[in-house]
Amino acid sequence: MSNAFFTKMCRLASKPLPVFITAGFHACPFCKFTQALTAQEYDGFFVKGVSQLNVFVPGNGYLFVSPESITHYIDAHRYFPPQEFQDAVMACPEPGTQTFRKALLENGGRVLIKQIGAYK
Repeated sequence: MSNAFFTKMCRLASKPLPVFITAGFHACPFCKFTQALTAQEYDGFFVKGVSQLNVFVPGNGYLFVSPESITHYIDAHRYFPPQEFQDAVMACPEPGTQTFRKALLENGGRVLIKQIGAYK
């Protein structure tokens, strides 16, 4: 896994889509004592072990969804996402742009776009 992928994943995780209302947050179950309640900084981004939002990554005809804390799992627990996901992350347009919205629509995100309305 490359630094470029991890940096891009951090960028995407810093802009999760507030599509669903949650009843709380999820803390890392693998961090036995700290539960990763404090974020670490990497290249100007915060890597959080606690999440309540999801990251949506348009793929080739499908939509990947992961918790915003995926960067914590990659960094602290050596999670290695499937190559298809890594490829989709590297090809993903900047969240919030028209290109990103179009990619969501083209890859199964029409229902999400309706739910979030005017995503900024």
